[in-house]
Amino acid sequence: NIDLLLNIDVQGAATFRRAAEADPLPAGRLLSVFIMPGSIEQLRERLLSRGQDDRAEIERRLQNAQKEMAEGEHFDHHIITGTREEDFNRLRDIYMAEKAK
Repeated sequence: NIDLLLNIDVQGAATFRRAAEADPLPAGRLLSVFIMPGSIEQLRERLLSRGQDDRAEIERRLQNAQKEMAEGEHFDHHIITGTREEDFNRLRDIYMAEKAK
């Protein structure tokens, strides 16, 4: 009766899905939420505005993000990212709706 929220990448989520399929205890209880940018350009602008990475690192991260976005179809829910508060509220709404089932 404990709910656990994990912030993991798509590879970690795939590992959890495989484990849930193999074990009857978490089967049917795993809920995944994919948080993604509105577009690659939006993500590029966010990364550039942070000023933490050089252009080569940003391009590497963008290529990785495109690959990960293709994995979004394997998740139960999707959130197009906004502000932290908006993302939190959307995640909370999904959680509350699932708890009510």
